[in-house]
This record gives sequence, structure tokens and C-alpha cells, in this order.
Amino acid sequence: MWEFVALFAGIGLGALFALLDRSRASVVAPAAVVGVLVAWMSGELGESWAFALFDAGQAIVAALLAHVLVLRASAARRTADGGG
Repeated sequence: MWEFVALFAGIGLGALFALLDRSRASVVAPAAVVGVLVAWMSGELGESWAFALFDAGQAIVAALLAHVLVLRASAARRTADGGG
């Protein structure tokens, strides 16, 4: 269940950073922190650091994909509106 928290938090971060016009690279560190926090909140961090790596990686990938998708949707909307 906690994997969904990391996934949705990454999606939210990626979309937010795209809307704020930040670069893709700037979303990596906050997404990694969120992934480690999710592992800590779920209690998985006490078992193994591998859970933190997995959750952080999942949040990073979700954030990067969301960032790209929001930017592409925004560009498509501008093109469709004739804004160039």
C-alpha cells in the first residue's frame, strides 16, 4: 500500500515542478527525499535500506514521467490554441 504513496507523491511533485517551470533535474532530489520518507513512515526503513532505495527510485521515475507528460500536454494545448 505504501508503494502507492511514493508513486502518487512522485506524480504530484513532477506535475508541480512542471507547472512551476522548473527543470527535470530539479525534481530528482525532492522525489528521492519523499521516497525515503515513505519508507521511514511505513516502517520498512528499519528492516532494510533496500526498501528506501526502491521507494525513492519509484518516486523519482514517477516524478520524471509526470514532469514530461505535463510539459507535453501544455505544449500540445498551446499549439492547438494557436499560441505557437
